[in-house]
Amino acid sequence: MRKGENDIEKYMEQLSEYLENGDFKSIRDMLSELSDDEIAELLDKTGNAENIAKILISLDSELAADVIMLLYPELRSKVVKYIPATEIVKFIENLPSDDAADLVSELEDEQIPEILEKLPQDYRAEIEELISHPEESAGAIMAHEVESLPGNYSVAQAIADLVRFGNDIEEIFQIFITDDDGKLLGAMPIQRLLVSSPASKLSDIADKVEVVVPIDSDREFVADLFRRKDLVSAPVVDKDNKLIGRITIDDVLDVVDEEASED
Repeated sequence: MRKGENDIEKYMEQLSEYLENGDFKSIRDMLSELSDDEIAELLDKTGNAENIAKILISLDSELAADVIMLLYPELRSKVVKYIPATEIVKFIENLPSDDAADLVSELEDEQIPEILEKLPQDYRAEIEELISHPEESAGAIMAHEVESLPGNYSVAQAIADLVRFGNDIEEIFQIFITDDDGKLLGAMPIQRLLVSSPASKLSDIADKVEVVVPIDSDREFVADLFRRKDLVSAPVVDKDNKLIGRITIDDVLDVVDEEASED
């Protein structure tokens, strides 16, 4: 159950005591009782970037990566200045490409080459491509991680191939269907595979994608599109209609938060 305001205040008092004593083991034990968003809320309230960095470094890298991306952007940009490059790399390796690109973008310019050099080549190329897009464009907020299958696959082949989505399978609500050139043909809910004939071709049973986001779209336009169409995700395509990524509602909410902060 989510902790209330009074609970958070109690945790803050305890956190202050542990920090004063440099007792990071007790901090880890205490934070293990909280969800990642509750930890972020607690750290936001402390407001001390150097202490927050020390806490994040003491946590498991996967948890720390989730928490740092939930901090207020203004605070996060200060926190990363106190985190060594080796730790930043660990965080990045535990993030989807869009969040990883956001984190890299908040580093000092002279840090970025050092960080990128330590990443696996394929992942580094994805992040470099994302941060190359104009900050206000759809390309800058999309993720390359997108679930797609070839349209010439049969349902039976598709089901057999689902294993490559690994542990993410329970979070997949929609699969995009592409042709041999990677161009977007359609989409379908993953459940459709379970109720369709094993011999059916995916291109024959896919739905038309009603909303497609060109990579150079303005991100405020994308946010308005999600609001008007009540979307939770949308595919991103290049000028040749090739599927290159997706934007989800959490990316859009980040845009809304940033625009509100600027206003």
